[in-house]
Parts: sequence; C-alpha cells; structure tokens
Amino acid sequence: MIALEALKFTFKNFKKLLPYFILPYLLVTLGTVLGFIPAYSLVKNDYSSIFIIIGLVGLVLFLASFWSYIVKGAGLYSLINGLLATGQLLPYSGADRNIEERAGKFIKFLLYYALISILIVLSAIAPYLIYAITTNILLTTISSIGIIVFVAWAFIRLAFVYPAFVFNNFEDAKEPIKYSYELSRGKAVDIFTQGFVLGILLQIILTAGSVILTLIMVVLQLSEGVKFALESIYNLSFGLLYFATMPALTTMLYRKYNGSFEHSDWVALMETQNS
Repeated sequence: MIALEALKFTFKNFKKLLPYFILPYLLVTLGTVLGFIPAYSLVKNDYSSIFIIIGLVGLVLFLASFWSYIVKGAGLYSLINGLLATGQLLPYSGADRNIEERAGKFIKFLLYYALISILIVLSAIAPYLIYAITTNILLTTISSIGIIVFVAWAFIRLAFVYPAFVFNNFEDAKEPIKYSYELSRGKAVDIFTQGFVLGILLQIILTAGSVILTLIMVVLQLSEGVKFALESIYNLSFGLLYFATMPALTTMLYRKYNGSFEHSDWVALMETQNS
C-alpha cells in the first residue's frame, strides 16, 4: 500500500526535510493567525487599535513569506524524489532554483490551476440553482450527489499538477494541468483509495496524539495557558507532518504511473541547478 509507504517515508526522512520548509510554514501560519485577530476583536466588540496593528503585522508576515512558502511546497517534490531515486538529499538551493528560475512560468501555472480550481468549486452551487428553479427535492438530491462525485473526480485528475511542473520543463504553463489529467486517466479509484487511506492514517495519528496529550495535561493539572500552548504546538507539528506527507504520496504515485520518469526533464533540471 503506497499510502503506508508514504507515511513511513515521511517519518524516516522528516528530519532531513523539515529544515527546508519549516521557516516559511511557520511565518505563513503565524501571519494567518495574527491576521484574523482584528476580526476576533470585532466579534468581542473590542475596537482597540492594538488589534488593528497586530492584524497588519500578520498581513505583512503572510505576504513576505508566502512566495517562499509556495516555492518550498513545490521544491519539496524534488527533495522527496531525490531521496526516493538515490537515497540522498539533494541540496536545498537546487530545489529552490528549479522553481525560482522558472518563476514567471510558475506564477502562470498557479493562476491557471487556481482558476480551474475555483470553477470546479463554483460548480457546487448547481444544486441550489436547480432547487431554486424546480423546487424538486429529488432532483436536487441527485444533482448534489452528482456534483460531489464530479468535484472529487476533478481534483483527483489534478492530483499531479505540482510534480508535473517540477519534474518537467514544459514551455506552456498550462501543460502540467494537461499532463496530470492524462497521467491520472483510468487511475481515479487508485488515487482516491491511496489518498483516503493516508487521510485515515493521519487522522488516527492526530487523534491518538490528542488523547495522549490530553491525558498528560489532566494528570499534570496544567494551567489553561500552558494547555493552549501545548495544543497549539501539537497542532502545528501535525501540520508540518501533513505538509510533507502528501507530496510524498503524490510523488510515489507519479513514479508508479510514469515508467519513463527516471529519465525525464527533472534529471537534467536538477543537474543544471546543482552544477
């Protein structure tokens, strides 16, 4: 089961991968949390200017680190593939340059991907429109089920857009999307199953860890502030694990479906970046 292999791989190599992406991940997370503080203060009817300042600091942190965050997220595929192919960790700088030297194309690719994702998500309003026009509950229910299946299928077909961009030097920024669509043809059930199993495994880890942490906090009778800090650290740590595990699964599936992958553009790209 590739999902289990991906999880084992991540645990084995987590210390090697973590330094690569932890800083932008933490900064984006911190910026997001701080950015929502003004909204929380409005709910509490507290209009102190300090909350506005904190929100602005959060926004600056988020914007300053977001580019690095998405570059690291894409570069992670190169590091994972290097470990899978050679057992050795490629230089962090090479993984970065593979994306940064194609920055214009990468941004176009992200825009295309974001546009398609938005259109897929917007399709979810179809059942509401059907009900508004027909007021037929049965038809609305059938259309709702159909939309759920369609959205799941559509995102499964887009599962390999990131590795397709990272591992190939396409001229057209839309090509990774087409490539993912073709590579996933006839494999939707396998991709869904592997993703579902990995999701279950991660949920088991999250739940088990939460139970253990709760028991420890109850036994030690910790204060609410300490409990909040420990829970935040735990959730953040799990987020880091998730951030590394999903690319591991995607890369393993990509390698499984693409028999000629070892001799793809990625080899030449990485040789250029590391020379």
